[in-house]
Amino acid sequence: MSNKGFVLYPFLLLFLSLIILINDISVNEYRKRIEFNKASEMDHFSLVEIETIRMIKKQFLSFKPKAFTITIGNWEVQVTFKEETVFITYTGKFLINAELDYDMVFENIMDYRLIRTTESDSH
Repeated sequence: MSNKGFVLYPFLLLFLSLIILINDISVNEYRKRIEFNKASEMDHFSLVEIETIRMIKKQFLSFKPKAFTITIGNWEVQVTFKEETVFITYTGKFLINAELDYDMVFENIMDYRLIRTTESDSH
């Protein structure tokens, strides 16, 4: 009878080690998937920014910039102009505000910055 205990003990240790290994692998895969999803969201938002900036520059090149609203994918973008400063509101999964400064003499973007809000900080 005592020999059965000696056989069961190494088997339980091996089984426990296997469970720990599988758990570690699944946690790592979960973290990789979350990281990939966040990176994909950032890439998508970058494409929305690029298209928005392209349209803003087109408005400035017309010499009569007018406020506009567009929908790109899941994002709704509202753009308003005040002289050479542009205020942008990205509304999608969460709210992001941005400000863009344009130089009409050199036809170039001088500065583009995302403005922190309490809502953007919570995500």
